[in-house]
Amino acid sequence: MSFQRFLAVIACALLASSSLFSTSTVDVRLSHNSLDKADKALYVNIDVRADHQDRFVLAGQNYRIFYPTATLSLNEDGSKSQLSPDHYSNLQFSSVLENVEASGQGAITFDKNLGFANFSVELLDNERGGEVVSDKDGWMTIATLKFDVIDDFDAVSMVWGRESLSADYATAFVEIAEWEAPLKTSTVIINEYIDFNLEINELSLDGIAYELTVGPNPAIDFVQLKSDKALGTDMKVVVRDLSGKLVKTQLLTRGNTVYSVDVSALQAASYIFDLSDQNGKNLMSKKVVIAR
Repeated sequence: MSFQRFLAVIACALLASSSLFSTSTVDVRLSHNSLDKADKALYVNIDVRADHQDRFVLAGQNYRIFYPTATLSLNEDGSKSQLSPDHYSNLQFSSVLENVEASGQGAITFDKNLGFANFSVELLDNERGGEVVSDKDGWMTIATLKFDVIDDFDAVSMVWGRESLSADYATAFVEIAEWEAPLKTSTVIINEYIDFNLEINELSLDGIAYELTVGPNPAIDFVQLKSDKALGTDMKVVVRDLSGKLVKTQLLTRGNTVYSVDVSALQAASYIFDLSDQNGKNLMSKKVVIAR
């Protein structure tokens, strides 16, 4: 074997070893699911996504969140895991405390009426593992928490338990494990914590933020608009050319997450897609190239 070939083999072995023992990295998010005005219930999703890596197998998880008990009360019975019951347990609440007076303890703005919850999801099959989390699939919803709305509010927030923010309130933080082999798991690194902030008006859905993507770009016959959650109201897409001339409008009816806009009749050029709500508030402007 030549010296160059020997170096190449060593380099490949080092890369493989580095990949084998690399630590997975994830982001966690508290996101809006729905607000039931009749039932006065707010539903919030627990979401996880892989961060800058191909994939990993999700093992057990422990979560801690803080929320304002002046307006919300956690409903444990109405909170559910969204993972496969063949692979994971339902939510297990180990500690829920509400109406805690914690003024001056730290940076949480609602610490005069503090609530916090510890809950976990267990991996049932430690021999074969569970579901795969891939950065190509985006966010995976782990669970949906139900909160009873005990008083009207214009805005509400809740935060993750993490060392940089809530260490003065508690020492338990979010912990997510990766399944590596039978009976072997390791703790992943949480890179980003996305807290929950919702502004509403008289328990309506006004002001809910959507994460929207548009593609493919360039497009040929259809452009897809995808939302990270079902649209709570009807919305409208307005398509204009770069001179500002209106060339197409389309209504997006509430309740879906994916919509297709037919652009097969448009000439090859660049266009601006504007998405607005029922009140005319612009939520997104995106330049899309139509190719032929």
